[in-house]
Amino acid sequence: MSADTLSLILRRLKPSAGVFVHASYRGAWAVDTSGQRMATFHLIQRGNSWLHMAGAEPRALQPGDLLVLPRDAEHVVSSSADAPDPEDVNTAEPVPINAAESLMLCGFFEFQGRAVWPLLDALPEAVIVAHDDPQTKRLIDLIVVELEAEPPGTEATLEWYASALFVQVLRAAMQAGWCEGLLGAIADPQISKTLAAIHETPARPWTLQDLAARAGLGRTAFAERFRELTGVTPANYLVQWRMQLATDLLTSTDESMLAIAEAVGYDSEPAFRKAFRRETGRPPGEVRRAAPEI
Repeated sequence: MSADTLSLILRRLKPSAGVFVHASYRGAWAVDTSGQRMATFHLIQRGNSWLHMAGAEPRALQPGDLLVLPRDAEHVVSSSADAPDPEDVNTAEPVPINAAESLMLCGFFEFQGRAVWPLLDALPEAVIVAHDDPQTKRLIDLIVVELEAEPPGTEATLEWYASALFVQVLRAAMQAGWCEGLLGAIADPQISKTLAAIHETPARPWTLQDLAARAGLGRTAFAERFRELTGVTPANYLVQWRMQLATDLLTSTDESMLAIAEAVGYDSEPAFRKAFRRETGRPPGEVRRAAPEI
């Protein structure tokens, strides 16, 4: 696995994160945070609980487990293995922490950069990072201490910790072999070298031979393996990444159209405009005008 490949992508995500529920319960309870339109997470701090999702068997959650819903899938976390009555969801009144049987922290991951989409698509509907994962446990302990003490800067600090949690979720998914698509390709020791090259120098006029050489494979074997893992050809992946970068530049900078074209590997503005519209379905000028003022 190439850590550099993942880092190069993560730097483009412009992440934000936060906590929206820190609740303690006693007796029967059921919580549903679906509909946030963000990747959400649930940290089980105390007590055993259960994850319920349509079409799937209930999954047990132990204290210290981290549950992540990358695409905000419909779900309920409850105190029982039996599916709760819909009318009972989100109705339990929280109790003081010292009287609670169950304690749960819920938050979100939000990203401005389009580069995150293939990463989220590569993950299952629900990812559970087990309580015995040491790196995740350290991050969780830091979050809990921050929440309990609430020193100045708590909000910003929680955002940093939650962003680090997202990275740990990606690592756990890769190590466990849960991922497909882009994450599966990043975990591949040969293809990851090619991805790192593309992400580090997207403006370079890459050829299939150049990319295959980075992977240490012949052109045919490389092209077949790349497409098997990512679902697209190397050329298509390069164009997609260039257009994600171009979109970020169009919406977050006042760089000229020619400067953006050159930054993502095009010698002329007309060539860039044509490629951008072909790939995204919209002209770059329209994308820029629709963005908030810089």
